[in-house]
Amino acid sequence: MGDHLTAEISEISNGIEVSPYVWQIIETPEVYQKLLLLLEREDVPSAEGHFESSYKHSIDLAKLAEAYAERIELASEDKEVLVTACLLHDIGKNEVPLEILLKNGKLLPKEREAINTHSV
Repeated sequence: MGDHLTAEISEISNGIEVSPYVWQIIETPEVYQKLLLLLEREDVPSAEGHFESSYKHSIDLAKLAEAYAERIELASEDKEVLVTACLLHDIGKNEVPLEILLKNGKLLPKEREAINTHSV
């Protein structure tokens, strides 16, 4: 895995380890490349100097999904699908213009429509 993504994921984990299972999924070429796109896109800060991190949110969600899947004893294949889906659920944000993602205040109807398409 690339050092840039590894360092970012380690930093955002705030000392909470990402399990070997989630790392294994992150390291698949398809997932890795898509998470790297989110990471690179989020290097641009908002007007307030911050940006809610989609990749951090996705990794946190994947960790929760893994724990939940284990608790309910989800089948291995279903667990992998669930964790992978959590990692990639916001990937469509790469197609939403930054000026919309970073906008302060209420979105116009066309802007809301663009935001709503990110998860399709």
